[in-house]
Amino acid sequence: SEHFVLVKGIIKKGIIPRVRVISSNVVQNYLINQKLPNSFNKTLDYFKKYNNCVLVFIKDTNLKSVTQTLKDYKIKKMKQKDENKQIRNYGIGAQIIKDLKIKKMILITKSLKKVIGLEGFDIKIIKQELI
Repeated sequence: SEHFVLVKGIIKKGIIPRVRVISSNVVQNYLINQKLPNSFNKTLDYFKKYNNCVLVFIKDTNLKSVTQTLKDYKIKKMKQKDENKQIRNYGIGAQIIKDLKIKKMILITKSLKKVIGLEGFDIKIIKQELI
């Protein structure tokens, strides 16, 4: 699987974690030493203040295969940052959050969002906090 989660603290019934979902090109950002997205560093700094946090990485749906990404990097055909449009896939993020048995959460985000459809996953955002 190309989606993954980092958990800080304990995720169990009765605990309301802070949750951040980031869509990312993991190969470009981490394996071939490109600059990390600023939101990643901001999220880690923000999570240092709290005990129970979840960082969900969703593979950028616009990406080519890992092999093709590495080949393109080698021949310097990587797309410019401003051309890279990230698509947030709330369905995948919601499924991952549901699999962690999180029913209530504090959404950590860069801007306030009206998130719809989480009721179908039995997930409720009780608060949004801006980073």
